[in-house]
Amino acid sequence: MYAYTSIRCEINLVNLENGWKLLCDKVFGPEHDHPPELEEVGKEIVEKCQGLPLAILVTAGRLSKIPRMLEDWKDVCRALSKSIASHHPRVLRAITSCLSASNHDFFYL
Repeated sequence: MYAYTSIRCEINLVNLENGWKLLCDKVFGPEHDHPPELEEVGKEIVEKCQGLPLAILVTAGRLSKIPRMLEDWKDVCRALSKSIASHHPRVLRAITSCLSASNHDFFYL
């Protein structure tokens, strides 16, 4: 039988500028060659991820698979409003649990 140990895990959040760079790296590559009309909605998307690097990376993965069209990015932004933004505490708990589990913080009873 396993029991979970109660260990605090600190998550480093990113600011808007670094979040935007992270999103651009994953969606557009190192040159950050993106259509200028996507920057405003892209930064709004990053804000909705509330500084969570994993949320930014998951969202960037989604954005990299859809057309680089303003309306498509706005759809992603609206979807984030309904998911990550409204469930922020749950998302943090899930990420913290995953981080702790990945560090093998379990013991046998």
